[in-house]
Amino acid sequence: MNICLINPESTLKKNKSNLALDNLEVGYMAAVLNDYVDRIDIFDMDVSLIDFDTIINVVLHNKYTIIGIFLYHYNHYNAVRLINKLKKKSNDFHIVVGGYYPTLHYEELLENIDGIDYCIVGEPEFIMKDLIHSLDNNIPLNKIKGLAYIKNKEVIFNGRRGAIKDIDVLPFPIRVENKNYAPMIVSRGCYENCIFCVMRKFSSTFQGFLRKRSVTNVIDEMEYLSKFGVRKVYFVDNNLLFCQGGRYEHWVKIFCEELKKRELDISYCSYARPKDIILQKEYLPSLKSTGLEKLNVEVQNFDPKTIRYYKKDTTLSENVEALQLLAENNILYSVLMIIFHPTVTIKEILNNLLIFKEIQFYEKAHITQTPLTCFPPLFPLRDTYFYDLLLKSPHQYSYYINGDYFFCYNGVNDLYKIIIKWKAIIMNVEQTFFENKKNTCISNGENLLNIKSKVLKLDLLFFINACELMLKGECPVQLQKRLINKWNDKLQEIINEK
Repeated sequence: MNICLINPESTLKKNKSNLALDNLEVGYMAAVLNDYVDRIDIFDMDVSLIDFDTIINVVLHNKYTIIGIFLYHYNHYNAVRLINKLKKKSNDFHIVVGGYYPTLHYEELLENIDGIDYCIVGEPEFIMKDLIHSLDNNIPLNKIKGLAYIKNKEVIFNGRRGAIKDIDVLPFPIRVENKNYAPMIVSRGCYENCIFCVMRKFSSTFQGFLRKRSVTNVIDEMEYLSKFGVRKVYFVDNNLLFCQGGRYEHWVKIFCEELKKRELDISYCSYARPKDIILQKEYLPSLKSTGLEKLNVEVQNFDPKTIRYYKKDTTLSENVEALQLLAENNILYSVLMIIFHPTVTIKEILNNLLIFKEIQFYEKAHITQTPLTCFPPLFPLRDTYFYDLLLKSPHQYSYYINGDYFFCYNGVNDLYKIIIKWKAIIMNVEQTFFENKKNTCISNGENLLNIKSKVLKLDLLFFINACELMLKGECPVQLQKRLINKWNDKLQEIINEK
């Protein structure tokens, strides 16, 4: 049996990134199925420069039996387009969809998209394996837990399959291209319940509690990748430092010890929650010495009311302490923020910015740090608590319409218009000046990092200035042009420095 796995291109990405990372769900699926099929091909449209027509021609030429398509909220439009195009050309293959979206909306997909033959509900690897075995041997499908399909014009769902309890059983994922960097995961699942994230709802459908891989399994994969020329690993989940609960209490300590023993020529970056950074503060020096280059810190906001609104398991003091600990240990970081939301006030925004100024975050920010004015507002992603909240709140319902944001307070709307104009300028600098050097650090030159620090500081001061002038009651129309011209001149001075 020949199969192919396709990750359709995200509609959120306007440009191909030089550092596009392989979709690990596709890679894990391919690795699990590899011994059970004659041929398996991967097409990751977010990584490879491949278009719909090329994929369709390849599919028809290679005569695949099964086409697996990974469907998420962010690539839903392109995935459905691809499915429709494929089925118009031929019915000689089965189309199977998996991912967050089919797990949460299998009935909707099966009832409305004729081209879909099967939906996988939950973690897909072993469900797909069972499906292939059944189709290959003409075995009835009704025993495959986690599978949904149409039979006699009705949606049939065979019941939920539990999560993979020991994720060490999964083979290392197959990757599309050999590069000097690669993504990895340490865990599956999440213990938080953030207002803006779909992960908790997705995981709860199949009891997907937080599970970490063993230290040995993680470092074995790092060593395996290093043999193929990988020199930097990006942990794309946020649980590298997670240690709450007896099972993982010493995980980070053992990780540092084992990584030191292996003496791998490899660096790594990861996401982290402020609380976990604080709990693991004694191991920060060891993490640094074993190759930790950067942490993406999920601060999101410093305002106590907003932290509660976002349902974040942190506090203002913890957010500040985490960044200070990283600075003290000379660990570079990128802060992740959501500054604008429906009921935010200019005063609350300003309070956030003044904390950034006080801790001088730009001094220890990694070159990949997003300027504060460039973070998008809180987005109402379907299947999140925030999305449901907007539907139930008449005064917030019109917050997001056709790509535009409308805040409850007029002053915030005027401020956001100014920020949007400035964002176009600062993003142009990011793309033209820093883009090609982004994931290098000090090794690429102290001067580059110094310039980025100055740009981040200037962007912060612009944001503060805009908030303060708006609070003084200045006319936003007159303010916008004067303010942007003034700060753009300063920005160009930094960029043109020798």
